[in-house]
Amino acid sequence: MNEFQRPASCLAYPELAPVQIRRILRKETRTRFSWLIEGSDGVCYRVQFLSTPESRRLLMNQWIDSYLLKQLAVSTATVQVLQAPSDIVETDLDLSSLVSRQNDKEEPLLCLGSRYPAHPEQVASFGLLPKQLWGRLANLGDLATTFILDQLLGMNHFRHILFTRDRPNEPYLFRAYFVANENIFSGSQRRFENWLDLNSYCGWHAYSTIAPAQWLQALELVGSHPLADCQAALAGFPEPWIEAGERGEMERLFSQLQARQQTLSEWIQIPSRCLHFPTRQALQSALKPIAPVALSPTLSPA
Repeated sequence: MNEFQRPASCLAYPELAPVQIRRILRKETRTRFSWLIEGSDGVCYRVQFLSTPESRRLLMNQWIDSYLLKQLAVSTATVQVLQAPSDIVETDLDLSSLVSRQNDKEEPLLCLGSRYPAHPEQVASFGLLPKQLWGRLANLGDLATTFILDQLLGMNHFRHILFTRDRPNEPYLFRAYFVANENIFSGSQRRFENWLDLNSYCGWHAYSTIAPAQWLQALELVGSHPLADCQAALAGFPEPWIEAGERGEMERLFSQLQARQQTLSEWIQIPSRCLHFPTRQALQSALKPIAPVALSPTLSPA
């Protein structure tokens, strides 16, 4: 099975051994401390290095977000711990300067990377999808799921999405891969805030293509699937990046997450203009039956 296809079941995040960085392809333009690299496994990753004291907290958020996306069977890029050899680091002046500031000990340099859907030198991937092609998205339901999940997690920034062709013989059928984001729990602040800005995502037109049944299915999925397992979410995360007392802080956040999940249908915001519902009353009526009950077999991820 292609690793980037929707998984048939949701498994606990495995403990991952570090992959060696083999070469640096380019520096990413979206953020200051991200690079596109190729690993010793032949796979490309978007890599983030620790650049400030709060970066470690943000990378932990990204790791947890990746776990939660997998639990909901959303198409997402695997998050992997990578190791940067010194001879590779020295080939990039910006990276070498960053590493010299953050790594004053003689020890392997670890970083976190999100796996690209395909090798960028072999298969094209896109950061944007034209409006007229949203109807050709193979996993449109994932867009509704991540929009609801982001509100549940207190995301305070837009989620990056990569698009690629879903099948080589169908050039106009696309798949979206939702990149794990470090801005859950309001970033390094580790709290829940309600933030909603569709224009910072894909725009209103993308969400208006989602059918009401897909919105309701996403609400039941996010509202009823067991997500609040802190130990499973942190499994495999580099132990040196976890400070004393931080596991207790995460346990508290996950307890709050469970409480938010149980009342999800009471406070979730889905703009009515995206739902094809004729009135706000019709929307509220449709949301009332959504409750944190066991996931129906008919709504299980395919």
